[in-house]
Amino acid sequence: MTKVEEDLHCWVPTSRTRPPYQDGPLSGHSIAVKDMVAIAGHTSSYGLATWRSTHSPSAATAPVLERLLDAGAAIAGLSKLDELAYSLEGNTGEGEAPLNPRYPDRFTGGSSSGSASAVAGGAADIGLGTDTAGSIRVPSAACGLFGLRPTHGMLDTAGVLPLAPSFDTVGFLCADPGLLTRSFAIAAGGGDERPRTEISRIRFPEDCLSMVSEEAARAIRMTVGTLSEVLGCAVDTSLAFADFVSETAASVFANLVDREIWQTHGAWVREHRDAFHPLIAGRLQHAEEVSRVSEAEKRADEQARADYRERLNSIVADGAAVVLPIMPHLPPSRHADDQELESYRLTTFFLTAPAGLSGCPQLVVPSRGRAFGVGILAGHYADAALLDAAVRYTDSGSA
Repeated sequence: MTKVEEDLHCWVPTSRTRPPYQDGPLSGHSIAVKDMVAIAGHTSSYGLATWRSTHSPSAATAPVLERLLDAGAAIAGLSKLDELAYSLEGNTGEGEAPLNPRYPDRFTGGSSSGSASAVAGGAADIGLGTDTAGSIRVPSAACGLFGLRPTHGMLDTAGVLPLAPSFDTVGFLCADPGLLTRSFAIAAGGGDERPRTEISRIRFPEDCLSMVSEEAARAIRMTVGTLSEVLGCAVDTSLAFADFVSETAASVFANLVDREIWQTHGAWVREHRDAFHPLIAGRLQHAEEVSRVSEAEKRADEQARADYRERLNSIVADGAAVVLPIMPHLPPSRHADDQELESYRLTTFFLTAPAGLSGCPQLVVPSRGRAFGVGILAGHYADAALLDAAVRYTDSGSA
């Protein structure tokens, strides 16, 4: 391990490197692999030493990682993550929290904290992670990186530990959007025969800026202007943020996610409650409680998700993309207390809910100077159009 890697605190204690399977389009590049993606012969930590000690090594490597190794990429290391990938802060994994090279006095965001730290710090070129409620997008925004939560179901999640399966995605974060584009295409297998979508209109609900700091608001406005210029399309400000981002939507999202988490992991959690950070333990308690509601309440939440998905699909129809904040301000201080961290998480959860509830892809681009990450959400299977926008955005000199 190099001095840089030691300072980043980005790798799990059982981290290992792996060479590529062969030469290919990713030769010369390395991957930070979130330690919940299966590697043959390795026991994943899932952010907890207790998980590692109670599970067996993986029999096979996850197909999404195998595709990257087949394409010539090497594994730089196995990266830390928040416990059960159930956090947006980046502060609850094993040992010391990964360093945010962009803001060393602040957290990286979670739960793909180690992958973001490794890429932002130059220990890896590609961050392979997961996103259920923001775990790619938030650390990308916090560390000045490009990050993609793909259309739900676009990438194979076999061999990736589940959190809430109907929301889980595999995702990528990189400093270079061109490399992000190539990595995603290889991971997706290049078999998508759908007609290519182009972004033809930017929708920007200006009232969303009421949830962010003044500095973040200025950065988001500048990013909207640049995207409009490089994509050659108009900005529509008629959309009301409250039409699709609300306490009701966030509550439905949280209830659905938490029920799936408890269904997936409840039995193991009951046996190992003492293993968790207090913040995670509290969320797991809520997950247990919302799993006990009536079947009628569960059906109502599922119907609300279906209605929301239909409504958001109409917002991003005909090539429209929606620009939104990812975080309300800079990532929280490493000295923040639990109350500050929970406040940050709840506001951020509000902002990341639309992609999770709808299954739509969302790309994070860093603002000029990489101070703030800005989200661009588009319709299902518009992933390639979003990535093309990121490359053109960078070519304009804006990131």
